[in-house]
Amino acid sequence: MTTISTIIGNVVSEIEPRISQAGKPWCQVRVASTPRERDRQTGDFKDGETMFVTVKLFGDYADNVAQSISKGTRITATGKLKYRSYKDNQGADRHVIELDEIEAFGPDLRWATAQVSRKSGGGGAQQPQGGAGQAGWATAPPDPFRGGTGDPGSFGGGFDDEQPF
Repeated sequence: MTTISTIIGNVVSEIEPRISQAGKPWCQVRVASTPRERDRQTGDFKDGETMFVTVKLFGDYADNVAQSISKGTRITATGKLKYRSYKDNQGADRHVIELDEIEAFGPDLRWATAQVSRKSGGGGAQQPQGGAGQAGWATAPPDPFRGGTGDPGSFGGGFDDEQPF
């Protein structure tokens, strides 16, 4: 069973970038998430039970995270939450919670600052329409309140001063 979930927590181990047998980069990030719960009798807040989640990242995503995030960093990650069971080398039953097929991953900017730099080659970033060399992002979309031209100086271009009634 899978469901899209967002987890907020602290990275609990150093991130080790790895290379798959197919030559693709990947990494796992162990995250501890501890909810704050209010004690109904005293009104005080206390820590709830900590949940450990393994976040799996692949390709450029794995490289970017390994270069940007370290142990102790508070992060926010969104992806498919999965629960699975397996037997370890000693035959003991193990259960893990994983966040896979990551949609978003980054530092929690409530507790840290970040310097963002885009990688060359797009890296999956959306490109402006209009092709290379054109300033697609700089062109304002048509605005119905400006007569649909997108020109900031043409406010009210489709209206007159007559009262509507």
